Amino acid sequence: MGECYDVGMDESFEWAVKFVLDHEGGYVNDPSDPGGETKYGISKASYPNVDIANLTVDQAKAIYRRDYWKPVGAGAQPQDIALALFDFAVNAGVARAQRFWRDTGNYRDFMAQRLRFYTRLTSLFAKYGAGWVNRTADLLDYTSDVRGLDGVTRLFILLDEGQQELPVIKASVVGQKLYVRTG
Repeated sequence: MGECYDVGMDESFEWAVKFVLDHEGGYVNDPSDPGGETKYGISKASYPNVDIANLTVDQAKAIYRRDYWKPVGAGAQPQDIALALFDFAVNAGVARAQRFWRDTGNYRDFMAQRLRFYTRLTSLFAKYGAGWVNRTADLLDYTSDVRGLDGVTRLFILLDEGQQELPVIKASVVGQKLYVRTG
């Protein structure tokens, strides 16, 4: 068990922050968004001293690493869980992400709790709910290749004993059956 891929904290952070930046987008100033003026997901409400309009990607990454990635403890988790914690911390707060992880303790239940949380935001769900649900679905897709079989680091299939090893590209368990795509 252990990390889903052999990557260091920097590579894991870069992989995760790419997902967040792709979903947060560029500059917006939506009057109905409680965060107000926002760029790359960094809001004026949370960062009143930051020049949001001129924020660079590198500055946003530095904020994400300092205020979300490290405080939520993402660097100490397998890559898929790190992204789930980090992304939810960005979306709903570090304390909430930590509490949900502590209360659930596993990826599946954490993601289910995240969806339940969104549906309880009744005043905002009508406008933003589809985006939150789609983002969660995208996160599940994004992490599916690293989830594999309960976080197994690497899996090889042996074709007859002593023959060639084939690396597994994707593996999943459905019921009692193991489905494997090799490369």
